[in-house]
Amino acid sequence: MKQLLFGCSHSELWVSPANWQTTTAKASINKQWYVQCRFYDPLFKDKYPEGFQFRKKLNRFPTLETRREAVKLMLEEIPKLLDEQGYNPITGRYMIPEPEPEIPFDNNILHKHTPLVKALWLTREIVKSKVAKSTYDDLKSVLNGFEKAANELRVEEVIYSVNRSTIKNILNQVENLTNHKYNKYLTYLSILFGELLEDEIVEHNPIKDLKKRKTTKKITQVLTLDERRRVNQHLRLNYRPFWIFGNIYFHCGGRISELLRLKVKDVNLKDLTYRTTIQKGAVYREVDRAIKEISVHFWTELLQDAEAEMYVFGEGLKPRHRDKPILLTQINRRWRQQVKVPLKITADFRSLKHSNLTEISARVSNKAAAKAAGHTTTVMVDRHYDTSRIDRELEAVKNMRNEFAPEPKHRTFENCRPAVFGFTIKSA
Repeated sequence: MKQLLFGCSHSELWVSPANWQTTTAKASINKQWYVQCRFYDPLFKDKYPEGFQFRKKLNRFPTLETRREAVKLMLEEIPKLLDEQGYNPITGRYMIPEPEPEIPFDNNILHKHTPLVKALWLTREIVKSKVAKSTYDDLKSVLNGFEKAANELRVEEVIYSVNRSTIKNILNQVENLTNHKYNKYLTYLSILFGELLEDEIVEHNPIKDLKKRKTTKKITQVLTLDERRRVNQHLRLNYRPFWIFGNIYFHCGGRISELLRLKVKDVNLKDLTYRTTIQKGAVYREVDRAIKEISVHFWTELLQDAEAEMYVFGEGLKPRHRDKPILLTQINRRWRQQVKVPLKITADFRSLKHSNLTEISARVSNKAAAKAAGHTTTVMVDRHYDTSRIDRELEAVKNMRNEFAPEPKHRTFENCRPAVFGFTIKSA
């Protein structure tokens, strides 16, 4: 057994057929000719407990003489490939890194010879001002998983030399990566590589060469009317600030993060509107959202004695002076601890928005629901938020009375138009 870097090893080489040096039988040409060994990598001991079969097939050579020469060549080249160059046939990568050129750059300055993982972290900081804060936070989670997998695979390429195969191998190494998460990784990594491409750090975006995996789009789970009544009563009696926040969120149609950024000065109860900034990508857009009359008393109670520069929902979900808004995770944690667990509710807090927009769409129109949500078209409402649209369409189909073979409607002489015949029919 030949020992290699990082605890890897490989068996001795062997050739098939075993009598490759002496055989003269014409039948030998029809056998499978190859040079093979078994390669062991401790990172893949569960996947390949008996070792990875590394085989070079030689049947493309048409004669016994050429196959013998090919065997001799492989017996020389494979040890060079595995032992001297550190090639790992499982990952398709070389474990002996090429010496990096001396670059007179600061380690924190992005350039073509920056190692892959570090380059992605630096790029995350570059795009910080170009993406929404939620995207910036999600990029951290993605890069944490990506870095862990890259370290496990001993990836040491510089960003300029990274190709599709490298990215694919790393993603396949990420733990518990469902198809849905895999597609999310592709989306976020594409943002970073797009920036690197624009800055001419790389020559192409390898993420675009990777296909997304198939996923099943699940129907959003929302609270039933009975659950909404139970939640409303429970929060009103036990967690009044969260009760107010939940009712305001239900009626506003906006995002949770927008409410958390909202300041008292942005609320106009006289005109029943509040102004917020929609942050999507590099474009920030101010919009005025409607405050339903039915929810005014929640706003009035909340804003009593509040000052203009206070965040509407600060600590304790009450108006407070703060340097930054509270985190979205606080809302999710409250919902889990104060609603999901004690009431055995399974729907998420965000589903309240789906319920509201569904009812607006059903009672007014999908255009009104889109307006309430701050969307310029109805696509998002129809695709994601209007959870009962399909049910309404199914009911409409159920109530259709289009017969398979309807009786023809016979025209009578009396109901023909007079102009056709040029005279008028007088009734008797």
